[in-house]
Amino acid sequence: MKLLAKTSNPVECENIKTILSSQKITYRIDVRNKNNMFKFVTLLFITGSGDFGFRENEGKKYYIFVGNKDYQKATEALRQYSKQVNV
Repeated sequence: MKLLAKTSNPVECENIKTILSSQKITYRIDVRNKNNMFKFVTLLFITGSGDFGFRENEGKKYYIFVGNKDYQKATEALRQYSKQVNV
């Protein structure tokens, strides 16, 4: 599996999933939560209140992987989508 894209935007992740599904490309998504205790403690001491996780998507990273044989096809599909959006 090769890393196709990395994003912290859930909408962008959904768009990529839709593009890959429409091209019948198998993919895997890993979601990693960057729950940073240092950030919490810093906010607690500076502002008097920490971030208690109310900002659900902040800190999440979406890693989209595709198979080696589908990598070229996937990058081309994303490139075509990017051209359509930017026109």
